[in-house]
Amino acid sequence: MAGQFFSVFELAFRIVMSVTPPGAIIDLPRHNPISSFLYANVPTRYWKLYHLFAGHRSHRLTMLRKLIFSPETLTLPRPLPTPRALREDETIVWERYEGIDELRYIKRFRSHDKPIHSVYRMCEFICVDEHNQLMIETDYFLARTNWLLEQIADPDEDDPERRALLAATIESLVDAFNEKHDLGVARKDVVVPRQACPKWVGEVPALDRFLDLVREEEEIFESSIARTDPFTLRNIRAHSAHIFNF
Repeated sequence: MAGQFFSVFELAFRIVMSVTPPGAIIDLPRHNPISSFLYANVPTRYWKLYHLFAGHRSHRLTMLRKLIFSPETLTLPRPLPTPRALREDETIVWERYEGIDELRYIKRFRSHDKPIHSVYRMCEFICVDEHNQLMIETDYFLARTNWLLEQIADPDEDDPERRALLAATIESLVDAFNEKHDLGVARKDVVVPRQACPKWVGEVPALDRFLDLVREEEEIFESSIARTDPFTLRNIRAHSAHIFNF
């Protein structure tokens, strides 16, 4: 069954990783004719697969098994942590999304990924103030030209704080993408129509209990923009401006 999903190059990487002792660093010398050929001709996604297993040796068999048989469990691992749990323990998000930088390039992950899963990941990155991953995830979403925010169905999220975060994030994405659209920025050289929010997003109310996702020693300065921010309007304090910085 593995041969159904993996190319020759992917299988070769699996073999290399299976015989490499823990802690060993593999770097193909580029002056070698064979290595030079591989660097020049092997698609980026295969190198990302190689680096995924090279950098995560302790879990590579588990990750490989999931990538083959249940890739959807990598796009949005269950169960979902609460926003406050993520705020209290930032390591949770890295345990959940180990190797995410490489996974975004791997076809099997991408083909089973969903727009709402990407938005969930953004929410989790916002909860832990991970600015860089938030920008990368936003850019990843923008590059998926068949993903339209307006078509994201209501996930029927039963946690009020997660639901408010999802709604605020989608509203911010609509503003960010439309800003890029007005500036003439294309998605993978494809001009797409302006974005709009799904109907259910506008029906998500503000939280009764204030949700603070900013560290105590940090400060967010008030401004007229901040007061109309989707997060602020839903009684959430968060570093969400990086959605616009992709």
